[in-house]
Amino acid sequence: FPPPQLVVTVARRSVMQKKTQILTLQVFMLLCCLSIFTYLFILQHRIKANITWKHPLGPHDIVYPYDYNYVINEPDKCKNKNPFLVLLIPTGPAEIHARNVIRETWGNETLIPRVTIIRLFFIGLPVKIVEPLQQHLEEESSVHHDIIQRDFLESYSNLTIKTMTSLEWLADFCPEADYAMKVDADMFLNIEKLVKSLLNLDIPTRQNYFTGAPFINHHPIRDKNSKWYMPKNVFPGKEYPPFCSGTGYVFSVNITWKILEASYVVKPIYLEDVYIGLCLNFAQINITIPPDSFFNIYHIDYEACRYRNLITSHYFTPDYLLRSWENFQEKKAY
Repeated sequence: FPPPQLVVTVARRSVMQKKTQILTLQVFMLLCCLSIFTYLFILQHRIKANITWKHPLGPHDIVYPYDYNYVINEPDKCKNKNPFLVLLIPTGPAEIHARNVIRETWGNETLIPRVTIIRLFFIGLPVKIVEPLQQHLEEESSVHHDIIQRDFLESYSNLTIKTMTSLEWLADFCPEADYAMKVDADMFLNIEKLVKSLLNLDIPTRQNYFTGAPFINHHPIRDKNSKWYMPKNVFPGKEYPPFCSGTGYVFSVNITWKILEASYVVKPIYLEDVYIGLCLNFAQINITIPPDSFFNIYHIDYEACRYRNLITSHYFTPDYLLRSWENFQEKKAY
């Protein structure tokens, strides 16, 4: 038999090893719990951080997710309402005339009786802060209550930020809406065709719905002189996932959070419509292909009968939009 002292020493060593194993397991479980808690906390509260990606910040990189502050906000815009449709319209700070014309035409919230429509203009900060311009924006906001401004710089390369922050607003302040449409300010929007024909008030709200002018099997443009140039170090793939033109796309509001959650994993790129497609692909949400004539990324020559059967047409100046809209409304009576 071994000496009693040796037995005690072995027993003590065995107890110490078990204690060490238990302590290691407890620490591991604690770290796992902290990791899960942190992940859920970020998803639920969207505490945004300035993410450093695998390559240095360059001219085609986007700072998103990030906690951009509100300069002008309308947190009660959807209070005590369940909007059928929310229009998310990106505009520049100085595009006052365009906003006024949209308010008079397809952005008129009372255009369709008994259908609750919300109109919002999303704006960044001008590259050069001009005091009278900001003052005018605040005055415009106090009159119309339809301007959302956050403190990112206004630029073409920041359109992804503008779109994603508009989705943040939708998720935070209007989650009970049925549908939303991101639509550019230089578009003609046949909103009655959209509401009554495509979305259809008589059927239940679609879920996981996303539609617009589709781009399928679209390849990145590597020509540095192109407006849509995509460097390989930003997107190395040979083909984009399906996406819809940023000129105008429609979606059920229930997917808003799914896109935002995907943005924590999917590296941002400055082509906002492509980026939304990347997020949809990650979230496994398929694009619904609409009838061919509904969404037009190019200009369709205006003619009232032709425009009754489409939803969007591109390249409208504010004055041209106003003239066409007035004629369109007059011809509806015949």
